[in-house]
Amino acid sequence: MSAAEVRPLSEGDWPAVLAIFRDVGAAGDTYAYPDGLTSDGARALWVESPPGHAVVALRDGLVLEKAKYGPNRPGRGAHIATASFMVSPEAQGSGVGRSPCDYVIAQTRDAGFAVTQTQRCQPIRTLVRCIAVSASSPLARYREHFSTPNVDSLAPTSCSWSSEAR
Repeated sequence: MSAAEVRPLSEGDWPAVLAIFRDVGAAGDTYAYPDGLTSDGARALWVESPPGHAVVALRDGLVLEKAKYGPNRPGRGAHIATASFMVSPEAQGSGVGRSPCDYVIAQTRDAGFAVTQTQRCQPIRTLVRCIAVSASSPLARYREHFSTPNVDSLAPTSCSWSSEAR
């Protein structure tokens, strides 16, 4: 199957993005968003303000996935990027997620982030396979990238990959 086109989210994409958000969110097995969010509430959660970004992945002109990424936290977390992805239920398992994964890895690496953390949005084995295949470096260990003296108290709950070759 052909690679998906990845581009910045446009206003005209919002109805399709909202449909994905609602379909994936309603399942309740990947994101813990409250039921009944309005369009504005969903937009506040998924359309990143600068320096963050929101993108869509399309095949044959149809929005099949959405992603957002940017700095994880200010201060001690500013060197770590965070990324979240949602694939439409109809496209899950079709390989559409590979293109946005590659895109986000490249963008966060080019922006100078030390590591990118991603929220689980699909079975973790699928996400790890995507990252392991896409990244030019192995999965990163969190403790190497946190600017805090208590790194042993950090328990990663997400998957990360390093933006630098090792």
